[in-house]
Amino acid sequence: MKNEVIVITGQRGTGKTTYIHNHISKYDRVIIFDLLGEFTNYETTHDIKTFLQKFSKKKKEQFFFFNYYNPKTGDNDFLVICEAINRCEDILFVVDELDYFCNASYSPRQFSEIIKRGRHQGIGLMVATRRPHEIPRLVTSQVTEFITFRHLEPRDINYIREICSIEEDSVKGLKNY
Repeated sequence: MKNEVIVITGQRGTGKTTYIHNHISKYDRVIIFDLLGEFTNYETTHDIKTFLQKFSKKKKEQFFFFNYYNPKTGDNDFLVICEAINRCEDILFVVDELDYFCNASYSPRQFSEIIKRGRHQGIGLMVATRRPHEIPRLVTSQVTEFITFRHLEPRDINYIREICSIEEDSVKGLKNY
């Protein structure tokens, strides 16, 4: 397992989800935290208790793609799943819509542990957000790959310009996936 931290940003409809679908296939063991129900083509569970029961069996398997989707999920479900991920090895953890759970100055302790120490356990991280300026600094400090699609919001454009050292017109001209 590669110990990558991959960040994907872009406005709604620019291809973040499609990019994730196309790129997670190169991994053997994947857990997806799916806030909007865009990954239900993988084995999916909708409640945290069932997720934990199934995941305790799956984490012993060599290959799996497993999705947690609950449209009424709360922050607690995210924390519980982060704790479960922290007890794993050789896995890719995908978080869609990261900005629902974190912001530039805050990420929950359980998620921060994945970012800080996950590489020692072979935990990779792939996150998607519409608002790049809201990505926790801890995540951006560990990024191995930053993928961005079209943005029009001035704060997002300025943020991408700063971290990628590119001109504003180049950010505005980014294409969909």
